[in-house]
Amino acid sequence: MVYLICFLAGILFAKVFRFFLNVGYSVTVFKAAEATSLKMLAALTEDIAFIRELKHHSMAQVGMSEDDILLIKVIDQQTLKNWKDAVIKKIINSYPHSYRNSIPYDDWKGALEHLDKLNKKKGVDI
Repeated sequence: MVYLICFLAGILFAKVFRFFLNVGYSVTVFKAAEATSLKMLAALTEDIAFIRELKHHSMAQVGMSEDDILLIKVIDQQTLKNWKDAVIKKIINSYPHSYRNSIPYDDWKGALEHLDKLNKKKGVDI
């Protein structure tokens, strides 16, 4: 009888241990995916800024008025800001509710600061 209880306790312990181990692995994979996503989004934002500057330069080359170019610059800037805010909200909403309080940022600037910290911790530069 004692052997049966020890056997069942061992099985229970193994299942509980495996569960916590899997949770740990899942969090690690999710954090790595988040960091990779943030790196891609940061690179994409730089590309968007470059293309936006090309667009504004081209508009000046074809003779658009400075007022029209300024208006388009303001619209482009607000559009990019709205996109950044939406992206961060989508990242945060992709987390399970129980893990959302572990996200160290809630806006674009905070996400880039978090990415910088991760890169400094790993000794990698984006």
